[in-house]
Amino acid sequence: MKLQCISTEIPQNYSTLLVSLVSAFLFPTGSWNLLDMMFNDSLPTTPGYPTLFDVEFDTDYYTGQIYESSFYFGQRRFGDRFPNWSTETRQAWIALETGIPHTITYSKGVPDCTASFFLHMNVTINI
Repeated sequence: MKLQCISTEIPQNYSTLLVSLVSAFLFPTGSWNLLDMMFNDSLPTTPGYPTLFDVEFDTDYYTGQIYESSFYFGQRRFGDRFPNWSTETRQAWIALETGIPHTITYSKGVPDCTASFFLHMNVTINI
């Protein structure tokens, strides 16, 4: 962890998630072109239940792309819990000048037959 969250208004489980999200997207500056070359320009998607032909389960997929003043970086994981599955996506737009994310999104969906849940968070950092 590269930072900590001290708040009485944010529940501990969300505080831990926020800290891990922001910590994961603090990047050193200066090598954006190298990072851009390392990653595909998009994350894989799959309609409905993923199959082995679509994606690998429990594998992290990454994307990275340079934009005008930001580096977009994303990660997606498809979790297999047959007959149910989950998708977890983390994305950030990181300022090229500072290496600090200004926008982070997190989403997790578990379309379970008996206990579905979907969580989506948008985090905006004002520096």
